[in-house]
Amino acid sequence: MAARHRGLLLWAAAVQAPWLIHCAGLHDGGLRVPTVEIAPGVLMPVLSIGTGGTESHDSAEITQHWLGLGGRGIDTALVYGDQAVVAKTIASAGLQREDVFMTTKIAGCGNTEANVQKDLRDLNTSYVDLMLIHYPMGGNCTEAWGVLEKYHAQGVLKAIGVSNFKRSDLEPLLAAARVVPAVNQIRLNVLDHDDDTVSFTRAHNITVEAYSPLGRDSHKIPKNTAIQGLAV
Repeated sequence: MAARHRGLLLWAAAVQAPWLIHCAGLHDGGLRVPTVEIAPGVLMPVLSIGTGGTESHDSAEITQHWLGLGGRGIDTALVYGDQAVVAKTIASAGLQREDVFMTTKIAGCGNTEANVQKDLRDLNTSYVDLMLIHYPMGGNCTEAWGVLEKYHAQGVLKAIGVSNFKRSDLEPLLAAARVVPAVNQIRLNVLDHDDDTVSFTRAHNITVEAYSPLGRDSHKIPKNTAIQGLAV
């Protein structure tokens, strides 16, 4: 299977007003991807390519193919260990920084300041379009969120959000937050969905972004006999 098909797709589901989907998005060439406004003035492509997981060793090829198709949303993370490679591949494509919507993540809720700085260095950028807390562990997430809010106020992080947060993780964070998370990126597909978390997230005007929307690991959607039956 070609590397361009191995990247982890991410799909941003639209939430209620005031956030809107825009048909004119970041694009070039054949692929035209709409955007969703995840925060005032911050337009995120509804479809991005992820470079992590078992595909990390192919991140350069995945990124190159995605950009060549016209995709402009790139999702990486500190723990993937590929941010410098991704940044170099974007630069080699001849694109300006503002042409690409870059999502990355800090590794949990500890060492937040140092992890944000490392993300910026690895990606060779002065700002990140969307910074997520990768998972709700490894420290005090309310304190970590306060650090992200500081960088957000400085314009270094254009939008901030979370990943793998359940309702029980979001509730204490929202109680202390000055800035509501723009995104909650969670595993979400027809075989794997936490409806309570999705409903709670959307009720607070937080964009739900699905990773593995076509399944992954034990959730092999294309090989599921029930789904195959519906597709006939």
